[in-house]
Amino acid sequence: RDIGSVVQRDEPLAIVDVPMTTTLPNGGARATFLDDQVRLIPVHSPVTGVVVNRAVNAGDTVSTSQTMFTVADTRTLWVIANVEETKVRKVVPGQHVSIYIDAQDTTVDGAVEEIIPATTSTFSLIPNQNAAANFTKITQLVPVKIAFSGNPPALIVGSSVRVRINIQ
Repeated sequence: RDIGSVVQRDEPLAIVDVPMTTTLPNGGARATFLDDQVRLIPVHSPVTGVVVNRAVNAGDTVSTSQTMFTVADTRTLWVIANVEETKVRKVVPGQHVSIYIDAQDTTVDGAVEEIIPATTSTFSLIPNQNAAANFTKITQLVPVKIAFSGNPPALIVGSSVRVRINIQ
């Protein structure tokens, strides 16, 4: 399957040709590819969704537990909004959210589902190092998970939105 392909749960994404181990006459063993359909193992999609990453190509060698495909379940979409740490104390689960979808030029409703208890810098690929013992205060961002109300609109995974959390 290619990136962007829509797949159904349990639909085959690829077929892996698994070598069989054979015993040699002198007592050794070796892996070989025999003409036996038993060694052709299908890899099924775990969810209905869209292929968003393909880490292998036909003919590649794969190992056990290697990720071959990433499939995004487009039936359960959400938004991660980064809220400044000085403002996140006003945000609570269940609050109404207006979600403006840039690609569709439309606004839909949602609700705060979860406030993730770690700042975005915690998960940074290159964390801020303070080896020189100098300190500059930088307002941190806290991820807030927002669920769509009702059926989620047809969105492109990773697309941009703007949110307005209605606080009381």
